[in-house]
Amino acid sequence: MNETFPLDSTFGRDFADTASSVGEIMSTDSRGQLWLQAIVHNRVELGVLKPHGDGGYAWHSEEFSRAESFGPVFTIYPDEMHHGVVWFGGAEGILRYDSTLARIRTVEYSALIRRVTMSGDSLLFGGSALPANSPTLSYASNDLQFECAAPSYDGVTDNRFQYHLDGYDAHWSDWTAEARKEYTNLSAGRYLFRVRAKNSHGAVSSEAVYRFSVLPPFWATWWFRSIVVLLFLSVGPFIYFRRVRQLKRAQQQQQQFSRQLMESQESERKRIAGELHDSIGQSLLVIKNRAALGIQDVSNMTKALKQFDEISATVTDALSEVRYIAHNLHPYQLENIGLAAALRSMLTKIAESTSIKISGEIGDVDGMVLPKNEINVYRIIQEAMNNVLKHSEASEATVTVAAENSTLVITIEDNGKGFDPKADKKSGGMGVKGIDERVNILNGSYAISSSPGGGTTVEVRIPVELMS
Repeated sequence: MNETFPLDSTFGRDFADTASSVGEIMSTDSRGQLWLQAIVHNRVELGVLKPHGDGGYAWHSEEFSRAESFGPVFTIYPDEMHHGVVWFGGAEGILRYDSTLARIRTVEYSALIRRVTMSGDSLLFGGSALPANSPTLSYASNDLQFECAAPSYDGVTDNRFQYHLDGYDAHWSDWTAEARKEYTNLSAGRYLFRVRAKNSHGAVSSEAVYRFSVLPPFWATWWFRSIVVLLFLSVGPFIYFRRVRQLKRAQQQQQQFSRQLMESQESERKRIAGELHDSIGQSLLVIKNRAALGIQDVSNMTKALKQFDEISATVTDALSEVRYIAHNLHPYQLENIGLAAALRSMLTKIAESTSIKISGEIGDVDGMVLPKNEINVYRIIQEAMNNVLKHSEASEATVTVAAENSTLVITIEDNGKGFDPKADKKSGGMGVKGIDERVNILNGSYAISSSPGGGTTVEVRIPVELMS
């Protein structure tokens, strides 16, 4: 407010701000009291402004709290013929107030807890004497409903309640006409429920209390945690050391395979070097000697031509040796004639070089694998056949390559002496190990079925969709 319109506290502090206002209906009695209907902090009240010695007034409305539902007042008439009587007229009728009657003495009272139920239907407390020992509830039954009452019957509908649950609520609830309070999903712990009431005269009751406890879930109990700790202390080290052993075993197997792989590579280098020395080197030496003889016999044309013919034949043999060595390093047929024809060619050459009767059924598998993966399919069959030739002592062997739905299926069978696959896997044979590595590269799987004296069957299954 500015200096032109200062706040006036003549009617007391309730009317000394803009939150309250004096209604239009106002009457004055012979004692200088002002009777009116006012809006005090957004609430319509009937009351009287009583003068006091310093020229101000004090607002009194408690005695009219029961008349809050009377509605708007149109007129107020202090009855001078009947001392202390004031009449109020409104849309709801006429209200008579007699200040000479003795006021109803405010009696101390206590709020009541009439009923406590659990999970909506199980009765814990029915309103009689409170139990000597507070009940203990399971964690599954942590929903409680409290029904309360106030034994103040002077305007029962005006009674209000306030609730607080120690251990859950941060502060008291707002005053409410609802005489029921519900709590759900209470955590484990000890609780104290408190309720208090306020009657139509504004008198606040003493509190009613109800104690109870909620047990923790089994996984949060001390005994369960103790069991978990004991299990961890007893089983944990076993699991840890078992895992360590597995990792060490895997590391040893990997190191063993790496050593075998390097030994295999070194052996292959020695083989190639030997072949180059024994075949190509010898052929080149022969060519050199023949050329020297041809130069010496240049005067004798017949001898010179004969030397040149020998040189040509030796070169032809050397070229064949080079092709043979190159084929062993990487079969050129894969690029030239396709996977299926390359496999047939390999089986034909194997059959021509062994007494074992080799038969094969190679389906139309071209284009079912990526070109970069064809060499792995080729080597799987080549290594399996090498194992047949070296170890099986078989008289017959069959190779089948076919497509089944979205899977490339390779089967190699022989009627040889067989072996124990588990023992061979532990020994880490390069033949089986090489097949295992190449199958893993192709995201496939394989199975070896064999027994001593019962022959051997190797089945490899490769998912075509992952490679196409």
